[in-house]
Amino acid sequence: MVTTSIHERLRSAFPEAGFGSARAALDIIVREAGGRLARPFSERHLHCVWYDAKLRPPGLTTLDGEPVVVEDPGAWNLEAGPDFLGAVIRIGKEERRFSGDVEIHIRGSDWNAHGHQNDPRYRGVKFHVTYHAGPSIADHLPPGTLEIPLQPALQRCPEFDFHAIELTAYPYGERAVHPPCRAILETWDADRKMELLKKAGQSRLLQKAEMLHERIEQVGDEQAFYEQFMIGLGYRDNKAAYRQLARLLPLSRLRELSQGDWNHAYALLAGAGGLLPDPDTLTDPEAKVYVRACWDHFWRDRDRLAGEPLTRSDWKLSGLRPMNFPARRLMAAAQKFSTDEMFRDLDTLNGLRINQALSAWMRMMGPWEDSFWSRRVSWDGKWRPGNAATLIGTDRLQILFTNLVVPWMAVHRTPPEALIGLDSLPAEGTTSVLKQAAFYLFGPDMPSIYLKSGLRQQGLSHLFHEFRLCDRT
Repeated sequence: MVTTSIHERLRSAFPEAGFGSARAALDIIVREAGGRLARPFSERHLHCVWYDAKLRPPGLTTLDGEPVVVEDPGAWNLEAGPDFLGAVIRIGKEERRFSGDVEIHIRGSDWNAHGHQNDPRYRGVKFHVTYHAGPSIADHLPPGTLEIPLQPALQRCPEFDFHAIELTAYPYGERAVHPPCRAILETWDADRKMELLKKAGQSRLLQKAEMLHERIEQVGDEQAFYEQFMIGLGYRDNKAAYRQLARLLPLSRLRELSQGDWNHAYALLAGAGGLLPDPDTLTDPEAKVYVRACWDHFWRDRDRLAGEPLTRSDWKLSGLRPMNFPARRLMAAAQKFSTDEMFRDLDTLNGLRINQALSAWMRMMGPWEDSFWSRRVSWDGKWRPGNAATLIGTDRLQILFTNLVVPWMAVHRTPPEALIGLDSLPAEGTTSVLKQAAFYLFGPDMPSIYLKSGLRQQGLSHLFHEFRLCDRT
């Protein structure tokens, strides 16, 4: 976990993280830390862990230590009431079968804090799932409710990472009524609303910096950056595959095997990612030669991977623009990570204003070396004459800057001091989450200026996810 001293060091980079006087007016959505460190997860993360069998850890037990087998996590409730309805769970060595509703909290004490003990809608709760283990609150729960903590089992999963959970990939429902905070915000002038989003944006960036620091503590500076860069290459459905690939072929191994040759590095990444085609299926002579060379490189080093290679089924390729295909994007990673040049360049960002650092980052990420993918968008596609096409577009590079480079700068700021110019962060595309959060907070007549700043967009995302604007209650 992030220590207090590290937390204070990172807070110095984002001095306005938090909400100041907004706390009193927006008590319904804004929580003070109360001296505790910001958590790298919310209840919504726990909902996803419970719902998705790929995220749910093996070895769950009740608070009393009985084994838990989740037969059916229940239906994700899109209305008021318990989080999941009609779950089926087997308990103990005898696998006694129970069914009922599920309510999820970070701590057991949240049951009373949220007023569920007096709400008849929660009388059917049979399973109280929490992150932290104990102490028991059985006396406050419906009779016979089983308490199931997630933390012990998650801590036994070294590959688990809350940061890798794409919250928007999971269902959430429209509110039956507008959140109470909207009525409060309607009394605020534009400047005060902007200030709220600015502080929320800095809070989100602080959280990203803390999570990056935690990963650095586990795997080191360069591997942590490499992993997050790879995750950032993918759209929602491919983030997990990129993350898995970065751990299957760690940066130190990639450099050791490729010896600074980015074509060799590409062969290793594409091979480990299960993205190299059968050369005999290709019709273009140059493509056949290149792919065979990639296979030769990969097969020589295949046994040096940290596990079995991925397969094409691990990736979602349908619906992607050809320019964004993972096989093409991996050439960018190969060129930037086959040597340590990128990390020498990152060191030069220390002390720069945000707009200066963004310009330096864009220069670092181009121009690209002329490669097989410079004028192609598919393995067997026709050669595209003219200027070489970029491997990563401007929009994606700006997203990487905001979500990875800025937290990286905060972690490595020497001496610890505020990052200057966060207001100049570039705006990303307007996602459904941003639109929904803006509608919930400000209504249908929200000025578009709220979405034209990268920092304010970060603030909207922070409020949406951390303060459960997707909740139905």
